[in-house]
This record gives sequence, structure tokens and C-alpha cells, in this order.
Amino acid sequence: MMQLFFLYFLIILSIFFNYFSWLYTYRSRESKYKFWISVILITILSLFTRYFAGHAYSQTLGSKVFDVIILGILFSIPIWVWSLIDKIIKPSEFYSNYPNGK
Repeated sequence: MMQLFFLYFLIILSIFFNYFSWLYTYRSRESKYKFWISVILITILSLFTRYFAGHAYSQTLGSKVFDVIILGILFSIPIWVWSLIDKIIKPSEFYSNYPNGK
């Protein structure tokens, strides 16, 4: 029963906090890698979004702030889905043995 609670908790955590849900199991080596890969991707994509919205689309789409928000959301959706799917497919034994076992 408690394992099911943790699974639901992590799914909700993943829905609301995106890639920060990997901090819940940060002691796991796999979660560390996934968290830092996500942070790097979000940083690169946000810099790309600012450049892209600031130069190419600033005259055609309107407000730069609106462009950055929309493109930022579109670029972060794959990372959000990756975090959500990772929590759903992870076996319950991982959470029952965490942090001492594999």
C-alpha cells in the first residue's frame, strides 16, 4: 500500500515540478544523471529560445516576452514527458529499496 502511495506521489511530483522530481531520488546515480541532463537541456533550450525569439521572430510574432514563454513551454514539454514516463515505468522495488538497494 505504501509503495502505491509513493508511486502516486512521484507521478504528481513529476506533473507539477517537471525535472525537479528527480531530486526526490537524487542519491540514485541514474537520477543524478537525468536531473543534470535535464538542467543542461533546459538551459541550452532557454538560451536558444531567447536568441530565436529575439532575432528571427520578434517582428512577425509580436511581443518578445510572449514568444519566449511559448517557445520555452514547447521546448520543455519533451523533458516533462520524459520525467513523467520515467516515474511511471520504474519498478516499485526501486522505491521500496531506496536508498539502500538497487
